[in-house]
This record gives sequence, C-alpha cells and structure tokens, in this order.
Amino acid sequence: MTDFLPEALRQPFKGILFDLDGTLIDSEELHYVAWKQALLDYGYDMDSIGEPVPYQGNFRKMYTDIAAKLRLPEDTFEQVYQRKVEITLATPATEISVVEGIISFLEFLKDQRVPMGIVTNSEKDYVEHVLDGFGFREYFDQVVHADHVVLPKPAPDGYTYGASLLDLPTQDVLAFENTDVGITAARAAGLKVIAIRSTDWLGLSTYADAHLAIDHFGDSALDDLMFIGQSE
Repeated sequence: MTDFLPEALRQPFKGILFDLDGTLIDSEELHYVAWKQALLDYGYDMDSIGEPVPYQGNFRKMYTDIAAKLRLPEDTFEQVYQRKVEITLATPATEISVVEGIISFLEFLKDQRVPMGIVTNSEKDYVEHVLDGFGFREYFDQVVHADHVVLPKPAPDGYTYGASLLDLPTQDVLAFENTDVGITAARAAGLKVIAIRSTDWLGLSTYADAHLAIDHFGDSALDDLMFIGQSE
C-alpha cells in the first residue's frame, strides 16, 4: 500500500542515490571532532569562535569559513586541513556507526536488482576508506565524490552526474539525504528526496524541502516504496 506516502513518492523508482556522511554512516560528528583536533595540533582553538558551525554538506566550505574566523594563514590552513584528513582516515570503521536499518535496506535493494550509487561532497581517499571499512562496495554501482564535480552540493551537479552514471533520468531516481544542503542539491537535479533526521546532531536542518523525513531506514514508510529492478 502507498496510501501513507506523499503523492510524489507513489511512483516506481528505477534507481537510488545516497548521500554518504550522515545518511549511510553516522559520521558528521567525526568530521567536526577531527577538524577541532587538527586545529589544536597547530595551536588554534575552534571553541574560541563562540558560535555554531554554520554549514552542513560541504565540509571544506565549513572549514574555510572557520579558518577565516580564526585568521589562519593560507599555508597553515592547508596543513591543518591535511592533518584533519589524516585524523579522519586513521579512524577505524569500528568507531563509526552505520545508520539504523541501512544494511537490511541495501540488501533488499540488491536482491531487487535496483541500481544504487553514492553522491558525496567528501574527497576520494575518505570515500574509499568508508567503502572498504564498511563493505559497501558490493551494493553500489557508482560513486560520485568531490573530485568528480566542480560545484559541490548544494549545486545539483553531483546528483545530475550520479543519475547519468546509473543511465537513468533524474525523475526516476530517489535520493536519500540528511541535510538541507543535500536536499537542495537533489531537488535541483530533479530527484525525489527522503531525509534521514537522526544524524543531525547540531540541529541545523529543517527538512522542509524533503518529500518525506524519517529517522532511520527501519521506518515502515519505506515498506510502501515501489522499485523497478534491472532485468537479468
């Protein structure tokens, strides 16, 4: 039954594109803590800014703005940024949780032969680290990361490219996102969007533009979604 779904989601979808951080894995805080530690390693205290982090979805943009507030010289910023990357990549996958219900949902979609991909603003090395650490490679046909597009989310480029890699028109693809930045990107590309709310630990998103907002992939609303898998 699809009676409990918004009208926009009562269509059969032929592919799915997932955001990575905060959607597949609960890692938003990991990036924040790694950046904070990297700054401390170079003698800067992020807490001295005295205001909330103003961005989601584009970590480098967020870090650039924080660095500007701390008046980091450009060469120091690049060193701090690389240190942050080192800290992130050194974090074992066992210290990061997957979002509730995601593995079962991915297994279901795999059994249905629904093409799946990832669209993320994160850099290639980190994405590879996550794919290997969580055994995600078997599920995803395509991955779009920061090196693939000039304009990151909230621009639609990543989702437009991701749908093209699945060889599907964007209107046949469903996106899962956890931030307003990502939702804006997916909607601008013409995708329908379901938001995952439970990983927004700073409370920065409203999810107003998502077609549906749920807390995790075990939500019964997903049982009503319809998919058309690839033929043998």
